Amino acid sequence: RFVRALQAVRALRMARISRAARVGGILSAGVRGSRSAGRLLSNRIGWLVSVTVVVILAASQLLYVMESEFDYSTALYEAALATITGTGITADDSFARLLQLVLAVYSVAVFATLAGSLGAFFLQNEEESAGQQR
Repeated sequence: RFVRALQAVRALRMARISRAARVGGILSAGVRGSRSAGRLLSNRIGWLVSVTVVVILAASQLLYVMESEFDYSTALYEAALATITGTGITADDSFARLLQLVLAVYSVAVFATLAGSLGAFFLQNEEESAGQQR
């Protein structure tokens, strides 16, 4: 019996290690994807859109791997909603709550960046038109 209990503890430990390795792999892939987008895209808004897609995919994979959601399509839907609006994750575990908080902060940063880019675009056009009238 003791050997079986020891084997069960080993199996549980290996499951934790493999889950941590999966999470590390998902986060690493997300960082690599956002860096690749930064090198390939010079347009700030295009880069922001591509990084947002990477964040949505990584967050949905994390929700699925951490078993906050048992269906990947639901995890993808909730991650997309949380990334864009800051709300949407219905799971009640602590990991899902933490991820929702991170995604809510990210969504605020994205919309602030979009507003700043849009404002800079209009100010640049206004300055160019004022320079041409002189």
